[in-house]
Amino acid sequence: MENFKWDDEESWRMEQLKHYDESAKLPITDCKERMNICKACPDLKANFCMNCGCYMPLKSRIKGSTCPKDKW
Repeated sequence: MENFKWDDEESWRMEQLKHYDESAKLPITDCKERMNICKACPDLKANFCMNCGCYMPLKSRIKGSTCPKDKW
């Protein structure tokens, strides 16, 4: 069996979102609002939160997830 190789790390991380039930995902408009807040935060580095260590494009899409600084 041949190992599948992702073109980039970001594609692999976002692929993980398909494992979540649709009812666990926020609408994309809410996700974009959260990411705009993250992008304004100095603790976001290469899409990772330096407080919680999460990949924020993925975390921002999951209902019930929260910002470690209570910004959303």
